[in-house]
Amino acid sequence: MCGRFSLSQPQRLAEHFGFPLEPLPSPSYNIAPGRTCLLFIPGYEMRIVRAVWGLPPPWNPSGKPLINARSETAARKNTFRDLFFHHRCLIPADGFFEWKAGARGPKQPWYFRLRSRDIFSFAGLFAPVARKENAEGITDTDSEARFVILTTTANDDVRPIHPRMPVIIEPKYYQRWLDPETPPPIAEDLCHPLRKGILEAFPVSGAVNNSSKDIPECILPVESGR
Repeated sequence: MCGRFSLSQPQRLAEHFGFPLEPLPSPSYNIAPGRTCLLFIPGYEMRIVRAVWGLPPPWNPSGKPLINARSETAARKNTFRDLFFHHRCLIPADGFFEWKAGARGPKQPWYFRLRSRDIFSFAGLFAPVARKENAEGITDTDSEARFVILTTTANDDVRPIHPRMPVIIEPKYYQRWLDPETPPPIAEDLCHPLRKGILEAFPVSGAVNNSSKDIPECILPVESGR
């Protein structure tokens, strides 16, 4: 499960992806489903689009949007098969949240980030719509463009908090993941959990439980239980 993430260092996107990005998005500390986010999708190199996090269920278009898909089964599920074959994407982030259940009281949110504190990218699937490139070179989409984040079994860093984690694609595999010519079995192989020791984690304020609170305090450490 991945229900919240952050992109608090958008100024580092150009360095990470290797090309200019203007205008930069504002820093975001508590990105929740329903938010419009930047995605990187296949193109001559990479293309940038905006899309909403959450895909309406095909069997109930007015139902609660799907925000995650299991990487182990997405290529075989009717809901995600075509997207996995033809519309893989990268979602830039610099952290994500998981909640740990306690013996009593509310769940405690934990924040995960790379020990290097660098930008990284989730593996995602996007449902495209008609696109139009604006003057800044960023492709705009209407509110119907949607995406989901793929998840995998938690690694040793995440497992004490939650049994699942978002798929994080290593930068050297970005083009292979995005390329529609990459066979699905090879794309699936890229969705393995990160090896132990790459992530660090700490408890954060319950402010992150409120999706309207997109503030720096959401990613600052606190004593567990606060």
